[in-house]
Amino acid sequence: MTTDIDRRRFLAALASLATAWPPPLRAQDRRRWDVACFYYPSWHPSAFVARMRHQPGWTEWQVLEQAHPKAPDDPQPRHPSPGPYDDADPRVVEHEIALARGAGISCFVFDWYFNNGRAFYQAPISDGFLGARNAGQIGFMMLWANHDVPALDWHFDYAGYDFDAMGAALARYVQHPNYFRIDGRPAFGVFLIKPMLAVLGPDGVRRGFAALRARVAAAGLGDLYILACEEHVSGMKVLGIDGATSYQTMNAFGPGRIQYAAAMARSTQIWQLKAHDLDVPYFPDCSVGWDNSPRLPDGAALSYVVGRSPGQFAALLRAAKAFVAGHDLPPLLFVSSWNEWTEDHYVLPDRDFGTGYLDAIRTAFGPG
Repeated sequence: MTTDIDRRRFLAALASLATAWPPPLRAQDRRRWDVACFYYPSWHPSAFVARMRHQPGWTEWQVLEQAHPKAPDDPQPRHPSPGPYDDADPRVVEHEIALARGAGISCFVFDWYFNNGRAFYQAPISDGFLGARNAGQIGFMMLWANHDVPALDWHFDYAGYDFDAMGAALARYVQHPNYFRIDGRPAFGVFLIKPMLAVLGPDGVRRGFAALRARVAAAGLGDLYILACEEHVSGMKVLGIDGATSYQTMNAFGPGRIQYAAAMARSTQIWQLKAHDLDVPYFPDCSVGWDNSPRLPDGAALSYVVGRSPGQFAALLRAAKAFVAGHDLPPLLFVSSWNEWTEDHYVLPDRDFGTGYLDAIRTAFGPG
């Protein structure tokens, strides 16, 4: 793999792949299921990140390139097909949208790195996705990635947080007609809840979410559906949270390596526990796998998943559909993820599985 991004070569190869993929499903053929895929918008040169890392020209492709196997059965590094790409380039994202629609994916859930007016990794959303000519053919929603990033001197001060201004920034995305909705309400994800509670207390968190809702409602965009997407606490309904899911259900198994079949069984157990314990609806997350060792200095992950395959992932999708139907939920599930290459969970084509994971989604949610 090379860290240089050869746009012309990549676009030609990706265009060929997207052309060979089955055409998007007709509206009358689609089942009523919504499949929302988490989207990590890091695969492009970012001046902010490179400056904070003191590495001019840095991209996360370099992290993947430097990865190495931890054991004989460890597949890292992963290799995208046809190679590294720039997710801030709308021509690239046009092909991503075509692939997603061909598989029956309804929505990209973009990690939103926003902190009191500061932001990074915005170009794949504002330029790549919203600049794509076919952006209106798929839904999108924002997931507030409100976790500290010490390496980038990125820390959240909730005591002085301006939720009103944040609501105004969010409304600029919600105003798009293809912004994703749950039960007719614009959906908004929040990654962490506990740090907010530690500083603001329940009343402060409730007021913060109320400020977001007020801004979006004042713009005539409806009542936000706030979704806790990683961290869950008791009494979420009184905080103003409407539902929950998990960005990743396989990142806490271990220590050591775990076979995908066992991780899948544990994931389904987590769904049941969440449905029982939480006071808001819980939507299942179907994870491709987990291995974040490329991001760790010594390359040794506390836990990682091995032995994954599209066939097993297809079984997890079927289990999620049964879970949703059994709990009388809106027909929605999440997938981790579209493109988390350095955590080994992605459905984009790669050198090992080709379009196998997209095929699994299409089989589960395509015509029939």
